Amino acid sequence: MTRPMRQTFFVVLLSSLAVCNPAAAARIPVVGWDIPLPDMQVSAWGAWHYRIIPVPRKTDATSKVRVGGGGGGADLTVRYFFPFYYGLLYEYLPVYSDTSTPTVPGYGTVNAAAALYAHYFAGAVYLPVGDWVWEAFLVKSAAKWGKLYESLLRAPYMKGSYGLNYMYATLEAGGESSTTSAWRVGFTLEAGLMFIVLDYLRVYAAFDYHSIFEDGYYLYGLKGGVAYRHRFGSN
Repeated sequence: MTRPMRQTFFVVLLSSLAVCNPAAAARIPVVGWDIPLPDMQVSAWGAWHYRIIPVPRKTDATSKVRVGGGGGGADLTVRYFFPFYYGLLYEYLPVYSDTSTPTVPGYGTVNAAAALYAHYFAGAVYLPVGDWVWEAFLVKSAAKWGKLYESLLRAPYMKGSYGLNYMYATLEAGGESSTTSAWRVGFTLEAGLMFIVLDYLRVYAAFDYHSIFEDGYYLYGLKGGVAYRHRFGSN
């Protein structure tokens, strides 16, 4: 485990221990600031990456390159002391695949297929932009807005992550197969809308940017998911 991942895990562990204390807001004595009780958010999503830069080069004139595809992931974050959520994230994503039928002189046609996948482990920061605006300016007039407009106003959010991609590539040709793997540093950026369905349940859709910058690959995609949110100390 790398140093950035150890530090992220340590912060989340401390936050988890903090929420085991009796439900009461912490106070900073010098400035008299009450730290709100912690929030926990667990979310899961499906994603479809439709574009990759640069486009992988064809290995043969018969090559058919498929970019990205369906993947998904989950994260666990908490909001305590800081006004944003922070925690751990995992995501699986196919990067690209290539199928071809090259002709080898004297041996005929060979069916070949290669694919590159990634398992992404990272520390994540979730910025509930809509919640910030609501809590700062609109919460006192919540009854005037109603549930529908509250859900719309609180929907915007952004999320970023930084971590490691466990890359593995597979190759099949003539009935034989091989696999190789490597770790690559990367990051993600995400922006979308998260709508309140119930007090503790939300659904969301977002635009996703995934960078595997050690390999120079950048993927663009769309994702949709659900999030469960719990505020400690609430009924």
